[in-house]
Amino acid sequence: MTKQVYKLILSGKISENYDVEIVYEKLAIVFEIDLKKIPKLLKKPTVIRKNLSYDVVRQYKEGLEKIGVLCDTFPKLESEPNLEAESFIVDDKENSIIDESDTFSFLEEEKALVLDSAQLRVIDIKIPFGSMIILIIKWIIASIPALIILGSIGYVGYLFQTTIAEMLGRFL
Repeated sequence: MTKQVYKLILSGKISENYDVEIVYEKLAIVFEIDLKKIPKLLKKPTVIRKNLSYDVVRQYKEGLEKIGVLCDTFPKLESEPNLEAESFIVDDKENSIIDESDTFSFLEEEKALVLDSAQLRVIDIKIPFGSMIILIIKWIIASIPALIILGSIGYVGYLFQTTIAEMLGRFL
């Protein structure tokens, strides 16, 4: 009794109701690759993972479709596989429309593609140095009114404290 294995294939298309740029950005984040490589990745059907179990390939497929990327599996996912059946092995390279030489292996086994969770965890922020400097300058400028307000509150507190101390000094 062997397990059936699947291939995960990006069809090269984006769902109709999704913005192409946003889908590209999400794919770049998920695959941890440069945004400029995404159009090449979606140019034609591409195998991105091989030898996946039913549960894993289903998770990948559902996750990618939630961000707007149409993908497929080979063999098709229709129902829970029959584990008593022989393993499905395909080596029909002449009739295949998928170029397996472009198999992408940037999804590691230990990484989980969980896109349906209510929590979002930032793994890395890639920002050019110039943009980071501009962000810091804007942050400093935006903090000036907050510093003025906090300084005013501190000054009022200081005045209140000295006034109370003077009043107590007179009575004692």
